[in-house]
Amino acid sequence: TELPVVIRNPRSPDNIALQDGDSLFIPRYNAVVSVQGAVNTPLAVTWTPGQSIDYYIRSAGGPSGSADLDHAYVRQPNGKVQTREKRFLIPDVTPHPEPGSVVVVPSRNPLDKQLDLLTSIGAIAPLGATLITIIIAVRR
Repeated sequence: TELPVVIRNPRSPDNIALQDGDSLFIPRYNAVVSVQGAVNTPLAVTWTPGQSIDYYIRSAGGPSGSADLDHAYVRQPNGKVQTREKRFLIPDVTPHPEPGSVVVVPSRNPLDKQLDLLTSIGAIAPLGATLITIIIAVRR
């Protein structure tokens, strides 16, 4: 997909010099986007121009219960990997797969949920103890 850019702009970062012995492989056009990982129905979805990673995840039955949507990514046909970028005060960046891309939705680490629970308990416990102390002091 960068060939037109490279032809128009010889200084493009995708314009790499070929060495003696290098070869080019131009794959057959693939009009689908493969959706893999923690989705309800991993499958290949027909590519639709302009659609984001979310469209393809929904088309594969949506995320499974263990899906980590914040770390979902797209591996474009040229090998580039694109992830979501959450930005402050400006719109987030969401990848748009090209024909032949692979959308990967990783599973959450079950230990992360346990650690979040322990952190929450650790933060709430001192507040509860302080509240109980205040209630006892007021009743006396």
